[in-house]
Amino acid sequence: MEEQKKVFAIISFVLSIVGVLANCLGLGLLFGIAAIILGIVSIKKKEALKGLAIAGIVIGALVTFSGIVAVIVALLTGASVGIPMIAGIIAGFAS
Repeated sequence: MEEQKKVFAIISFVLSIVGVLANCLGLGLLFGIAAIILGIVSIKKKEALKGLAIAGIVIGALVTFSGIVAVIVALLTGASVGIPMIAGIIAGFAS
């Protein structure tokens, strides 16, 4: 019996969870998009763990949406998001 593939579903779910954590630094948008794409690929390939792929898509969509909102808010308020924000934090600790 051939073992069913589960790789894309697992990676989709893991990336969506990492995206939730990375969203605190303003970097979740990238992980959310990747999670959505890999979840869709998993469903199209009819992999096992369809529920995990769906969870990856849903969480990835929420992470992507909140990332877009964070970028819009940062642009409207003049705040920095992502790498510039991290650089500012590091510079603050250095002084």
